[in-house]
Amino acid sequence: MKIALFSDLLIPPSGGVEIHVLLLAQTLLRLGHDVKVFAPVKRQLIKYRWEPGIPDGVLHALPSVPMTFVWPNFQFAFPTQTINTFKSWHPDVIHVHTCGPTGVAAIMAAKLLNIRLLSTFHSLLMTEEYLSNIQLFRSPSIRKRASDLLWFYIRALYNQCDAVVSPSEWAAKELRHYGITSPVHVIPNGIPLEKFSMRVEESRIRNFRKKWRLADPTFLYIGRLSAEKNIDELLRSFRRVLDKRPDCFLLLVGDGDDINKLKAMTRDMEMGKSIRFIGKIEHDDLPTSGVFEVSRAFVTASSSENNPISILEAMAKGLPILGVHARGMSELVTQNGLLAPSHDARGFSQNMLKFLADPIRQKRMIAASRKKSLQYSVETMVGKLEKLYVH
Repeated sequence: MKIALFSDLLIPPSGGVEIHVLLLAQTLLRLGHDVKVFAPVKRQLIKYRWEPGIPDGVLHALPSVPMTFVWPNFQFAFPTQTINTFKSWHPDVIHVHTCGPTGVAAIMAAKLLNIRLLSTFHSLLMTEEYLSNIQLFRSPSIRKRASDLLWFYIRALYNQCDAVVSPSEWAAKELRHYGITSPVHVIPNGIPLEKFSMRVEESRIRNFRKKWRLADPTFLYIGRLSAEKNIDELLRSFRRVLDKRPDCFLLLVGDGDDINKLKAMTRDMEMGKSIRFIGKIEHDDLPTSGVFEVSRAFVTASSSENNPISILEAMAKGLPILGVHARGMSELVTQNGLLAPSHDARGFSQNMLKFLADPIRQKRMIAASRKKSLQYSVETMVGKLEKLYVH
């Protein structure tokens, strides 16, 4: 089958959408499909190798200009040659992973050439958490208008599709509530479980712990250090934990616009000895880096999650998840962790302390995380998508 994938973000992969699209492309290629990925990739990165690699001729770089004020790595694309490519290649299906200009061009091409069209709803860009990141939308009344306008725009795009894919039940309900009439199918994200079940050498774990001056217990966060992830709330919760358990550590893996603000907050709250900002770890290196093995649990105060890949990967590594009751998180965390109310630093810290105080519960959560992660294999995800591609 000839499958065209479209994304406004791709290389280098800095978030879940990029990782998802690259992994989907690789798996479809491995299954024998003819796949092309269209994205505003800088031409010097067209040979980028993301393990196990994208063969030559798969990535199609679209002309673009950077617009990092919208999102890190975001490029405004000009997909001028897409229709000409489709006329010669004749794809069977177009699968869109963006609501931006690249996605609009894909939808227009699908309609013009009568090609089956799917879109996946990845990001909750119309929510308070995301819109408040943009200087233009700092006013609540403006954010409300912007959200309404974005939903109008989403409806206009998604109602052109033959099918819409939602990674979570929560997002599927939201799409239907806001007027998406195209069939909505829930297909959670998938991860390469074999990579995240590999045993890491003890020497590597020891070296990681020594390099970052860590001891047990250590909590782990992996993701963007930006406002919508509520890292400031996580820090306030951790401050409360340190008051009762000064032996704890918190690892923050990733980068983002808020990193300097968060480092300053850490100093002001006198947590510099207990928090480690270790920067970004390349995604291919994560499974064997030792970062999961030195950690007791994965923590996130984010209330803007759909079906986060970072959480799925942590589950596959056997980490319990400590998060908040919000959106897609409630579907991922059941027996494998604890959830606090959103924006409740006291409740979150109590869950962290409760978790540390009960070793038997910890063991149960570890087993539950590994078991639950088996539902999220990339093979399961792609198998469901293949069925949607044909009807």
